[in-house]
Amino acid sequence: MVPVRQSVFRPMSVLACSQLFLKTLTGLHNGSHVYSSRDDILNVAAKLCDFSGALLYRVRRLHYRATQFFWMRTAYFNRSREDEAHDVVRRPSGIPTYIPVSTNFSGPAFLEWAFQQDRMADGYLHVGVQQGHYDVYTNGVPMFEFSDVNNITFWLDDVILTFRTRLNRFAIQVDETENVSIRGMTVHFNPPEMTQAVINGIQKVNENKWLVNATVCDGYPTVFIPGPKTWYIYSGKTLMPTEPFRSCFDLYIDPGAKFLSTDKKRFQIQTDAYQMANDNINVGDIIATRGSGVTFHGIYGSTNFSFIDVTITGSGAFAWYLESGNGGHLFQRVKVMRNPKPPVPGGVPPAYRPQLVSFTSFTNLVPEIIYSYSDGIHVVGMKKGPIIMDSLFEGMGDDGINLLNWYVETLAYVNSTTVVAQPMTYWSAGDIVRLYAANLQPLGFSQIVSIKTLSDENSTITFKDSHLDAAFISDRTNANADFVISNNTFYNHRARSILCKGSRDVITNNVMNLTSLGAIFVATGPGEGDYSTDLIIANNVLENIGASSDDSYGGSIAVNLDSDYVPLAGAFINVSIVNNTVKGSWGKPLTVFSSANSSVVGNYFVAPFRSGSALMNFQNNDGLVVRDNCAVGNTSGVQFTNPKTASGIQVCVPASTFTTNSVVTTKTEASSILSTSDASSLTMILNLCALSLLMLV
Repeated sequence: MVPVRQSVFRPMSVLACSQLFLKTLTGLHNGSHVYSSRDDILNVAAKLCDFSGALLYRVRRLHYRATQFFWMRTAYFNRSREDEAHDVVRRPSGIPTYIPVSTNFSGPAFLEWAFQQDRMADGYLHVGVQQGHYDVYTNGVPMFEFSDVNNITFWLDDVILTFRTRLNRFAIQVDETENVSIRGMTVHFNPPEMTQAVINGIQKVNENKWLVNATVCDGYPTVFIPGPKTWYIYSGKTLMPTEPFRSCFDLYIDPGAKFLSTDKKRFQIQTDAYQMANDNINVGDIIATRGSGVTFHGIYGSTNFSFIDVTITGSGAFAWYLESGNGGHLFQRVKVMRNPKPPVPGGVPPAYRPQLVSFTSFTNLVPEIIYSYSDGIHVVGMKKGPIIMDSLFEGMGDDGINLLNWYVETLAYVNSTTVVAQPMTYWSAGDIVRLYAANLQPLGFSQIVSIKTLSDENSTITFKDSHLDAAFISDRTNANADFVISNNTFYNHRARSILCKGSRDVITNNVMNLTSLGAIFVATGPGEGDYSTDLIIANNVLENIGASSDDSYGGSIAVNLDSDYVPLAGAFINVSIVNNTVKGSWGKPLTVFSSANSSVVGNYFVAPFRSGSALMNFQNNDGLVVRDNCAVGNTSGVQFTNPKTASGIQVCVPASTFTTNSVVTTKTEASSILSTSDASSLTMILNLCALSLLMLV
């Protein structure tokens, strides 16, 4: 068996780290391959963090970063349209440009023309569409569908596409491509791919029954109203769960809606006492429900697909679904957002979106309260995860970004090394796997020797070592390794901003505000696997997170199995949570369960403290380093850690000096030895890493 790794990265001197970093920058300058360059950068950052537990990072400037905090949370929304326009990289002159024959854009006609054009001297096919506004009628087929192509850039800068009919397949479907890029495209749906309505009457029938009447907003479809539905509730004045923050966002109506008018614009739903409690539902509120369930982009088995300066304001399900292949896809300056214009000019209701800088100043007509049915970006089983940077995610009906791999159930045991199962199509001989008990307790690692398909469509999978009577298997070779999520804004949406599973990954310098359940969840559970290893979570700002959470689920940062069972230490390995700011969190502000050789260092927990849980919650960890964390504001009655410890966090005030002599290490079974040594600031290296990643695109 492959043993559980106690230390993936070895301690590294500041000099050696600097030399490797200079070598990395030199390699980038000389045109080194993107993967090796990114791996070098991740190596430097990870080694400097020293995930093995001998923390090389000495906190030098722990103080309340009020200026940084204010700048990060307002920078995106205070940008002018002129600033955003300057960011967009526009097509070079002289490339072939397709001119549609009318204002109706035909994707198949464009592709037929595009693939007849000559490639340029660099070996790439560069083609564009004439700038303008176009309507799209897909007629049951994807707008773009292609496979087995490489080295293509589609220039759609200043091309605005409005889809006029519902999708029943992907709008863009891609298989087995390499080095393909879509740049500058903007996508709207009119009518939208979801429905929203204004509540205009509430009648109490008895102590556990209310009738709620609503009217569909102008321009929104009625087809999504019937049947059991989950409706999402927002304030009709602010389009946010405020006045005050509500404990309930989701309203599940099992009997479905009753139509009150022949045009189906007026309808009625029945609610109970629990749903009506705490003024969760009020006259004038807006409710929205999920839409068609059809995803916009489907990218399969591909390598280095890039989406740059792409904006999408609606989707019936995911905006992007990515599965299998080498991966390494790039998302830069992407916007997944609500449509800034109502489907009917001057339509009802006259709703407003507040600026993040002030929750009492309202500008910009925004009629949609949710953008999509589900996640912004959904990533499954790729060898390399995506780079996602400088982007906006708002209004999703579910997570902002979800990265996962599947657990495959063992159906039978053939012998000590062979099982019968139904593996994913992208599993292959040579892949590293992890084995689990029925409760998802990790048992160990092994390697696939062979996969043989049986007549009943199941397969026999033979491992190099014993299968350990595993109930579930995950493929670690196709687990979205090396993803980078940096400098993004996540704003006002359901569920979690980032739900991730992967290895050798970085989540840094993101801003997250008004996410209903959680912000950064390194969490696995039944179905979606698996446990993360070698992960950096650093320099993120998280505010007003988890208003729909409670003490059992939800919060700002979580590393845990989503289950009543808490695995033993070592399920998660080498997770570093460093220098993040958590303000006004509900649920559990920070949770780390079942980890080995991880660290929680230099984080700020800022009032208001809305949670009934401790600020930091720990269970079943081995070699966990907790030090130099700050609580800022009125901490009266606030429990700092669970279980309670005497060190690792203390009260700080703005601009205070903070001693670094309080260190606590926790271990599940036995005592652990912590050694510390001096090193350069991790923040400095992470910032250099972010700058270097910009050179990769």
